[in-house]
This record gives sequence, C-alpha cells and structure tokens, in this order.
Amino acid sequence: MPAAYPPDALTPDWSLLEELAGSNPGFIRRILETFLQQAPAHYQAFRAAARAADFPQLAREAHRLRGQLAYFGLANLVSQLEQLEAAAKTADPRALPATEHIAHQLLLVLPLVEARCQRLP
Repeated sequence: MPAAYPPDALTPDWSLLEELAGSNPGFIRRILETFLQQAPAHYQAFRAAARAADFPQLAREAHRLRGQLAYFGLANLVSQLEQLEAAAKTADPRALPATEHIAHQLLLVLPLVEARCQRLP
C-alpha cells in the first residue's frame, strides 16, 4: 500500500453527499452529525483491531469507515481503506503498518467534517 499521498488527498469533495442528499441542508447535517457521533468509536475499534492484529475486525472497521468516507469525496483515503480491507480479509500482516497512516488521516478528517457541518445554513 502506498505510504504517501498528494497534499490535497484529504480535501473533501462534498458533491456526492450534496447530490445524494438532494442539496437538502438538514439531511446533509444529519449525515455529517451521524458520522461525527459514530467516528470516534469506529476509530477506536480500528486502532484496537490493528494493535491486536485482529484481521476480521480490522476488515469490518475498514469497510465501515470506507463506506462513510466515500460520501465525503475522500477518494485516496477510501482507496487506502479498500486496500486495507482486502489485505485484512486474507490476514496479510503487511497491511498492519498502513493502519498508522490511515488512523492519522482519520483524525484529520474529523475537523473537516465538523467545519462542513458548521457551514450549513
């Protein structure tokens, strides 16, 4: 899995979320707030699974996070999670080092989602 991504790799493209929500600010807000409420638990579960080399759980958490982040147009992070999920499903220990980089990016995403939520009318 690639170790480095371009600097704009964590620049969300909110267009998919807006399209799926029909540009409804209330619906967009609910999606963002749901993510912000659930993300800390998923982050902790992701980290715990990585530390324990619990590949089935790591695959599940990567899948959950990937699904949520796809709505935010974070293609590079989604791709990393997809690769990690596939590797974890085969219990490939080479996937474990990538979890630190992914976890760091997940922490960087939270303020971006919070900022988007605050900009809604």
